[in-house]
Amino acid sequence: MSKKQLTLLCLSYMILIAVGSGITSLLPVYVVRLGASRTTIGLLLSVAFSSLAIGTMSAGWLSERIQSRKWLLFAASLAAIPALGLLAQTTRIELVAVLVCVVWFTGGIMAAMIHTLIGLFSGREERGKVFGILGSANGLARSHQRVGRWPDC
Repeated sequence: MSKKQLTLLCLSYMILIAVGSGITSLLPVYVVRLGASRTTIGLLLSVAFSSLAIGTMSAGWLSERIQSRKWLLFAASLAAIPALGLLAQTTRIELVAVLVCVVWFTGGIMAAMIHTLIGLFSGREERGKVFGILGSANGLARSHQRVGRWPDC
């Protein structure tokens, strides 16, 4: 695997993890301001994580169907960008739930495609090192988070 490919995929993964962890941290605060209860926050997060799981599992099926993993990663990224923009603008909890599902579904596809591409592009002898670097990118992406409290509802 070339250093350029590894750098681009790790950078993509870092951005994906940073955005996902940022949304996870800020989503409860955002929906409380829209009038949500703790129960609603829990349901919203469970639906989001379910969408992530479905997106991750769908990525394998889509990858076999489409056979162009780079384009699938690119298409999922393009679908997530307007959903993130709309998520920042909406004032209804129902729309927040739909947009969070879209963002996390596409995030699952992107994460699976990044892992798949790294596995395909790296040789047998370097896979451990390459996936170790990808794991470090995960830690670096989360290093901005601080431990906080849930908002008081």
